[in-house]
Amino acid sequence: MDLLLFPSATAEDRRIGKRQGFRTYAPKVFRCIGLHAVLSLSGFAAAAFSYQCHAVHVVWICCVMIGCIDAGFRFYYECAGVGYKQPGLHFGFVRMAVAWALVLPTYLLAC
Repeated sequence: MDLLLFPSATAEDRRIGKRQGFRTYAPKVFRCIGLHAVLSLSGFAAAAFSYQCHAVHVVWICCVMIGCIDAGFRFYYECAGVGYKQPGLHFGFVRMAVAWALVLPTYLLAC
């Protein structure tokens, strides 16, 4: 979470920012936790749809597996040290929107 709150800071800069600017740091943490809760509930809802209908389950599992493979590839590619930088938080929203664009119509049409 620190990398989202302090994207270009060193470990020492992050530590100083937490200790000296706690009044601004704490609300940021609560916003991150709130965002995480909303996104988790979104995944929970998609999983609930998937257990009501086999076709949705297949689509949801495919979305999850493709996301895991992509995230793993990007992580290890970055670790290889070729100068690759992860795409950032917005890319997760795009992947989630694509998953919902596949899951919701499948649910509405197949179940």
